[in-house]
Amino acid sequence: MKITLAMLKWLVPVVCLTSAAAVLAHVPKRQIDVTLTALPSREGYRHGERIPVTLVITNGLSGDIGSAMFANEPNSWNGETYCRSLVEVHRDGKPENLHLARPDLHVPGSVSGPGVKYVRPGESLQIELDASKWQLRDGWCKGTYRAVFRVDSIIADEYVRLSVLSDPVTFEIR
Repeated sequence: MKITLAMLKWLVPVVCLTSAAAVLAHVPKRQIDVTLTALPSREGYRHGERIPVTLVITNGLSGDIGSAMFANEPNSWNGETYCRSLVEVHRDGKPENLHLARPDLHVPGSVSGPGVKYVRPGESLQIELDASKWQLRDGWCKGTYRAVFRVDSIIADEYVRLSVLSDPVTFEIR
């Protein structure tokens, strides 16, 4: 069979589209539609000050989800850190993870236990953290950071608990 120029003009886009479809078929897709977005300050941070980060849990499921918590904003006994983690943090593009320790949780004796905040389908829940409460190797020095956060024990139903990671976020300490 002789391939003409007209056939070649038609065949090239078909081959390209087929190749693109094959590549996209191997891109991992979100299997459970519960997302975590970390939102650092757009202006960056000043060295030695708090590092406020907002975590947003979005429910894309057809039913309610629940997030176990003591608090949804920073307090003196670190109640907002319950089931929340800074799992990976890098400074200035270096490959080593600087995370050393999470903050200690000191629940007052007057608090009987964590509560659950429910999120309806299509809605979201915001949790305010102070990332400076997590300990890093060499501390929170000046530099550009890349961090990943996690929320654990999200209640999907009576049998399923989820742990959800954020996409990496970048912020600067000046």
